[in-house]
Amino acid sequence: SSGQSYSSIEIDAIFSLGDVDGDGEITMAEFVALMSPSASEVLKKLRKGYKNILDVKKAFKSIDTNNDGLLSKDEMRASAGNKFDNEEINAIFELGDVNGDGEIDLGEFIGLMYPSAAEVVYKLSANFRNLNDVKDSFRILDKDGDGSITRDEMAASGHRFSSEQIEAVFALGDVNDDGAIDLDEYIAVMCPSANVVISRIKQKFNNISEAKRAFLKIDVNRDGKISRDEVKNSQFNNQEIDAIFILGDINGDGELDLEEFIGLMCPAASEAVAKLSKTVKNVNEAQQLFRIFDKNGDGLLSMEEMRECGQKFNQWELDALFAIGDVNNDGEIDMNEFVSVICPSAETLVSRISKSLGSLSDIKALFSKLDKNGDGKISKPEMRGSGMNDQEVEAIFKLGDSNNDGEIDLDEFI
Repeated sequence: SSGQSYSSIEIDAIFSLGDVDGDGEITMAEFVALMSPSASEVLKKLRKGYKNILDVKKAFKSIDTNNDGLLSKDEMRASAGNKFDNEEINAIFELGDVNGDGEIDLGEFIGLMYPSAAEVVYKLSANFRNLNDVKDSFRILDKDGDGSITRDEMAASGHRFSSEQIEAVFALGDVNDDGAIDLDEYIAVMCPSANVVISRIKQKFNNISEAKRAFLKIDVNRDGKISRDEVKNSQFNNQEIDAIFILGDINGDGELDLEEFIGLMCPAASEAVAKLSKTVKNVNEAQQLFRIFDKNGDGLLSMEEMRECGQKFNQWELDALFAIGDVNNDGEIDMNEFVSVICPSAETLVSRISKSLGSLSDIKALFSKLDKNGDGKISKPEMRGSGMNDQEVEAIFKLGDSNNDGEIDLDEFI
């Protein structure tokens, strides 16, 4: 009756994979999840195509046509060496492009496709307290003092590196494949940037729910925020903790709330919520919208009510809204929870905007675009005329208008 013709084998396969709750029927949510697998599920399938680290590295280099050590989406699609389709490319960038600059380096690519290698190096790097420790380690390994270390030097050292560890270090560090690693390459492997560290951590979470469960487990005092002390008592090491707070603590209060944590570990979730909040100008509109969605008037929103509200939310948007908004995990969102998600803090809003700007030149270009009359200052009407909603405009002025003159100059904007 659907107009589609399925064989009995196909039907059995669909129900075997799609009927998650085993009730003999497939709901819309189950069907969407089956037909549009998450980025994590896509990557799991891709990883099966690589036997070792060298296979992954070879694949990267075959795609990197301009040999700059970075892959962009356009480069991947256009490269003759690319074997990924659009869905796979999107999954790779969703999980690998942590800083949102539209590019993935070799280390990030290996971390995605062969996470065990990244994990091996990760454990090694956790032994170093600081940059000086890394440099001292390099000097010890560099037996002949030529400024580089080879596989043989690592194998012969007193550190007793395993062959797996050596291969992982060279796969990530020996970018030019000359069989040796210099000090800068060694530092890049052992002291990865916060972005690279977060990229590795994200691999531990297959979906928003897993990230949320991790947050709730860390939040031992149940105040809705996690501190460094709480994170120290969890599965993360010092290097990971530093990266989490460098990139995740948007408002700089020394703690991460649920939205900050999920936004860091599942950035697509924050993007989905940002898309929802962009249509709402202020708290009053958010409260009015809540009442419209709350069909039975019980003061609570369920996923079912949201699906039937006529707004055509997709499952990913609903999952993001409930993951961030349903703090107590009761499966429903009250008005206060809804408003806090749809009307986030000024710091959160400004952070969302700034994440879309990759460099200082991008920031200056946006300022020039907003400065309609070219007087070197931006007013609220100029911002509203650019497509920003009231929430975003008020947030920018709250944080940026340091002299309270009702306008923002370039220095304040930066």
